[in-house]
Amino acid sequence: MKRIFLFFIIFVLLFLSNSVLAVEGGETAKADFSNASFKIINTNNNGQFYSLEVSNITLPTKSNGKPVDMNVRYTIGNTEPEFSSKYGESYDGTYNLETKKLTFARLETALQLKGDVYFWIYQLDDTEAGKPITGKLVHSAKIERPADKKYAELFETKLIGSTLTNISLNTPMENFLKRKAQFKIGEITDKSILAAIKKNNQADGFDKLLNYAKNSSTIYDGILEGSPTFVANLHDDLLGKVKNDTYYYVYTKFDDENGKYHPVEGITIGLGVAIPDSCDINFYGSNRFNWDNFTEPEPEPTGTSTPEEPDNPDTTKKPTENNKNDDKTTAQKPIPQAGELDIIIGLVAIVGLAVMLYFLNKKYNFIK
Repeated sequence: MKRIFLFFIIFVLLFLSNSVLAVEGGETAKADFSNASFKIINTNNNGQFYSLEVSNITLPTKSNGKPVDMNVRYTIGNTEPEFSSKYGESYDGTYNLETKKLTFARLETALQLKGDVYFWIYQLDDTEAGKPITGKLVHSAKIERPADKKYAELFETKLIGSTLTNISLNTPMENFLKRKAQFKIGEITDKSILAAIKKNNQADGFDKLLNYAKNSSTIYDGILEGSPTFVANLHDDLLGKVKNDTYYYVYTKFDDENGKYHPVEGITIGLGVAIPDSCDINFYGSNRFNWDNFTEPEPEPTGTSTPEEPDNPDTTKKPTENNKNDDKTTAQKPIPQAGELDIIIGLVAIVGLAVMLYFLNKKYNFIK
């Protein structure tokens, strides 16, 4: 009986030791994301680089007492990817013990692509050094894409000119990945569009300008390449064409490479400054842009006009109720109509003839 009891004690101890080793070997508790919140962070303040920030998260610890390692994969579509620890396919997280925030970088690599973006967070196993890195999926969700910038806020650069210009745009772009974009520059001759933009930065003014730029003449229309900054050498294209105190549009549209990338299109306006050897176009929002010499367009007619005269106007003046008694040339009593006057004359003639016959008969006694 004692031997059986001894074997039982040994079995329990072996079981417990194996459980401890299993925990130390990678079977660490899973991170709990039930109370976590997720936020997209613009990391360089110009809309190019982004991170995924996870708040209110407490990570379990490894055998060495440090928080477990986490990484993330970004995908287009909600098909779960395989685990990977290869940089470029997945990105390691950075955890702050004080703020309880977990941050994953390089979100722009997915945001620049077309389609719905999903993230997949993996908790890395506590494996021994030299062994393959493994991990388990602990959370995934869809990312709400940031609103597209399409007007003046798209242009981080505030000036373009005849000297070498670096154009930076506020849209997600992977660093060192070369992209192509069309740039168009042209004079704005429609003052009503400028007036709409000037008045409280109206969005409909920029919408009209966007359509205007697609169909108007240009002083420059070309393709530039950026990664993510576009380098423009426009000396020969702009010098002698840009005029002082003249407003220009600057339009851009990215090459989406047959639908691979999220569409990017935008427009801004700029004020021309020209001197003999150089010229600049200062963008809307810069301290060199102003409306000082802009004249508002003439207001359009309201649509009211003087009634037209009829083809055969009745020139006879018809007295009104107020002035008919003041007109001395107007009869105060009704004038008989032509038929009534003939009857009256006939009756007077008959009466007169009857009177005359009466007196003749009385004198000469014609009727006995």
